[in-house]
Amino acid sequence: MWFTLLKLDNLEFTNAINNKNNQEMYDYRFVLRVLTSILEPPAELSSRKFVECNALSFAFVATSLKESSERALAYVILRRFLSHLSDLSVETFAEKSLFIYLIRFFKNSVDYPNQRIPH
Repeated sequence: MWFTLLKLDNLEFTNAINNKNNQEMYDYRFVLRVLTSILEPPAELSSRKFVECNALSFAFVATSLKESSERALAYVILRRFLSHLSDLSVETFAEKSLFIYLIRFFKNSVDYPNQRIPH
């Protein structure tokens, strides 16, 4: 998923996806929909694993996509993950409060709904 993040919203991404032999790239539209469904409440999800496999990074990067519908999915993922982290029954780990703060800070920095964040 890391290579997909590096080439996201780039002409190279389109060329890489069209290359059938490239197994390092994922279709970001598919990944966004999968992440959205994984975070559907009540989700049995390891928050730490979600962060470690770059799913949270993927959502942040996707807020810079040109397509507003895909950007909206990224914001849904961030909102659902924040809700998931804020749930008291979710596992606790040392960085949990840091990720809650990061997402809230990002949320408060966005001026209008579905804003495209440059990278």
